[in-house]
Amino acid sequence: GLTGEAMAIGSPPAAAIIQWSLSHREITGSGAFSRAVMDRVDAACRAPGLVLAVFPEMSGLWLQLHRLFGTPQPGKASLLRYMFTCAPLVLSSYLRRTGALRLASQVDMEHWLEPFRDSERKKNIYVCPGSSFVFDPTRQRVHNTSCLISPDGDILGLRRKIHLTPIEKRLGVAPGTHDQDLEPFTTPFARVGIAICLDGFYQDVVSSLDQSGTEVVL
Repeated sequence: GLTGEAMAIGSPPAAAIIQWSLSHREITGSGAFSRAVMDRVDAACRAPGLVLAVFPEMSGLWLQLHRLFGTPQPGKASLLRYMFTCAPLVLSSYLRRTGALRLASQVDMEHWLEPFRDSERKKNIYVCPGSSFVFDPTRQRVHNTSCLISPDGDILGLRRKIHLTPIEKRLGVAPGTHDQDLEPFTTPFARVGIAICLDGFYQDVVSSLDQSGTEVVL
């Protein structure tokens, strides 16, 4: 397997599950974020037979915080991390009251996904970029959204979180639906479904993925 922040599963084909802790320097803007993504993908691709790399939930959050609060200094980054982990009620109240979350989620989807799309084109693998808050202009709502990206860099489809946490509800995040967000993707190695965070612990989600022929759950 891989040391550090990625673990190879199976051979072949192999998947790399990437758990990252972004440094201060890696959250100073879209360029730094792009380099952080590529560094992790480069490390994951050392595994033989790798076909899929999977990033964690809310991978795009720091890009959105950068847009909302500017370039963080070490102390400022620590404060924001504290607010999300220890005082989420304060921050969620601020974001909902000001509409800032909706603003950030409207403009950052391209900046969030482009580094992952570039990595696929260079490494010829599938990537699940984790998730981020994404604004749906059709529904005029913000969703916790994931996707699967092909080796050509194409976004094969979006999938939205269905079972929301209390902080997501306070932020005004809207849930996805079973009929639209649990359809698996067909790839050469498996039918791949996505269950974002809490969704993976609910029988209705797991059963729907199973009944639709899902073979691999991210």
